[in-house]
Amino acid sequence: MHRPFVRWWWNGDKIGKAEIARELRLLKLAGIGGVEINPIKFPAATGDLGIRSVPWLSKEWVELMHFTLDEAKSLGLTCDLIVGSGWPFGAEWLEDDQRTQLVSIAVKKLEGPLDYEVSLYELFREADPAITSPYTGRSMGLLSLHLVPSPLNKIGDAKDITDKIIHDKIKITIDQGPYALYALVLIHGFMEVINGAPGATGAVLNHYNKEAVKEYLNKMSSSIGTVSGKVRSLFTDSLELEGANWTGDLAPEFKKRRGYELLPWLPFILYKTGGMGNTFDVNYGIGYSAELKETLERIRYDFECTKTELIRERFVQQFINWCRENGVQSRMQAYGRGFHPLDGS
Repeated sequence: MHRPFVRWWWNGDKIGKAEIARELRLLKLAGIGGVEINPIKFPAATGDLGIRSVPWLSKEWVELMHFTLDEAKSLGLTCDLIVGSGWPFGAEWLEDDQRTQLVSIAVKKLEGPLDYEVSLYELFREADPAITSPYTGRSMGLLSLHLVPSPLNKIGDAKDITDKIIHDKIKITIDQGPYALYALVLIHGFMEVINGAPGATGAVLNHYNKEAVKEYLNKMSSSIGTVSGKVRSLFTDSLELEGANWTGDLAPEFKKRRGYELLPWLPFILYKTGGMGNTFDVNYGIGYSAELKETLERIRYDFECTKTELIRERFVQQFINWCRENGVQSRMQAYGRGFHPLDGS
């Protein structure tokens, strides 16, 4: 006999043994065959019901989780358990390179002759993408600054003026004609967990960082203890990474895999992105010659391939291995960006 399976929201982790047992019995009576336990942020549009939240992965939360698994098993209900809370994986305790990263561009179009001055703050503000879930603790740093003629006919015409920045400002004299400043900006810890329950909010995990992924997963398994025989699958919810595209060794990994340097080309292959990493202006910046445009499209493809490979190796495969080590199946929602959908299926 086959029975339906449902996602079981633990809204705000406002949970207690009596209510957990009651809901499991109701699900059993309704003919439900299993639940996917999914802690999530409490809905903001309603009152908190006067029920306190139990912080994710706290000793009390872990005890309630095992109580749930035991109750479900006694009723013949199958249990899956999401890793983390909300989506994507993240936590309040992540630091530095463990937090997700994004490289973005800011473009300032100029018409010479002109004496021009601009601050790093203004460039950072332009580069900061209008994502759905920004993290308030994010930081920004300049990777490079180029002055380029418009249109750009060959990459050699892009002049690196990063060393001209003094006291967080740049003052330049521009010759006759149309030009543009291209600022390449690294945003550290740019995204917050979407709908994370108490204890699991904060920055999103850097899914391109193998060691960070392993530490995050091991922290979860060491906190919850043995779940083999109680949990069918540990689950990855949607990979809504909001355009995350960077980690500390991405540039050398690109060279190793693709055979050439990425950074000279990177400012010119990035689109202007917003919520969920969606491109909202494919014409942001200046125009390129037909020959250069074709080259940039090929490099953009190589960049996407490299990111997909790193996500597969450093996140997807690590997750699968970790589930096997813990004696459970792995499940992943095939939704989001930055990885091949077949990996998630």
